[in-house]
Amino acid sequence: MDYAIFDAVRAGISRVALIVRPDALHLLPTFQARYGAAVELQAATQRLEDLPEGWRPPDGRTRPWGTAQAIWATRTIVDGPFLVVNGDDFYGAASYGALAGARQRDDTEWHLAGFRLRDTLSPSGPVNRAVCQVDASGYLTGLEEIRGIVTSPDGDAIVSMNMWSLTSEIFPIIEEGLKAFLRRADLMRDEYYLPEAIAEAMEAGWKVRVLPTGGDWCGVTFPADAPAVREQLAAHAVSGRYPTPLWP
Repeated sequence: MDYAIFDAVRAGISRVALIVRPDALHLLPTFQARYGAAVELQAATQRLEDLPEGWRPPDGRTRPWGTAQAIWATRTIVDGPFLVVNGDDFYGAASYGALAGARQRDDTEWHLAGFRLRDTLSPSGPVNRAVCQVDASGYLTGLEEIRGIVTSPDGDAIVSMNMWSLTSEIFPIIEEGLKAFLRRADLMRDEYYLPEAIAEAMEAGWKVRVLPTGGDWCGVTFPADAPAVREQLAAHAVSGRYPTPLWP
């Protein structure tokens, strides 16, 4: 998360909304003190009972409702265009710069950061990746989930690593999607994911432009990946791309 916020600030982003468990809200002042005046932090909680009117979670459900509901939880604090990232992934400054630049050129369009498949594989085991299907104009037409990838003959294929640039119009779309999901789902275990909500928005006419960012994504898919991730981040510091310490 430290690198995500650092790169977001460098790209001109001044507000960050964290999605946290209710029992982690008390940590917000600690994080704000860490980042200082560089960014304004807010927090939203993903709660089981935060559902469209008329719905309540079944007794015994403990797992969250999925990433779409997590984004919907920010609807009271996000009132304009925003980026979505996984807080524990490193996307690289180029990715934030590409999305922020595209947003400055058009503050109504939705975007997805695209990464080369070969740059997202793990030496520690097979991974699942969502391969982007893109039309001739650069717009997303679909995401194909490929499971168990170790190596790929098409390493240049563009995949999604869940880095989106959206607008607040997504919130009512998610709400309607949640209602449909709750009517059909196994309410004890199913989850409603953000790509599903975006696919439903695309069916309704919304467009998502895919931006191949050239960013150097890294993340810990397996515990054995951690040393290589630390080495990559350390190399960025040695090269001068990031200061040491990252935050004073």
